[in-house]
Amino acid sequence: MKDKENFETTIYIRRIETGRRTARAPRAIKAIREEVIRHTGATKVIVDPLLANLVSRKGRDVCPSKVSIIASKVSEKTYIVKPALKVRA
Repeated sequence: MKDKENFETTIYIRRIETGRRTARAPRAIKAIREEVIRHTGATKVIVDPLLANLVSRKGRDVCPSKVSIIASKVSEKTYIVKPALKVRA
C-alpha cells in the first residue's frame, strides 16, 4: 500500500479495550495514526475532526471496536484520514 494515493480500510481497535479504562479515545486515535503510518510510510498523518468525533462520541472511555477509514494523500509524505461513511439503500 505504500504507493497508493487513496485507499479504504477497516482498522480494528478492539485491543484498546484491554488496557486502562480512562482516556481510551485518544489511544484509539493514536492507534489509527500508527496503522496508517505502518501501511503508507507517511511521516505526517492528519486525522479529520469527524473521525475524532466518531471515535469519542460515547465519551473518552468508550470507543468502537473497529473503524472504516479512507486515507488520502495530500502531499509527498502527508496523509489525511477521514471516516468512510456508508450509504444504506
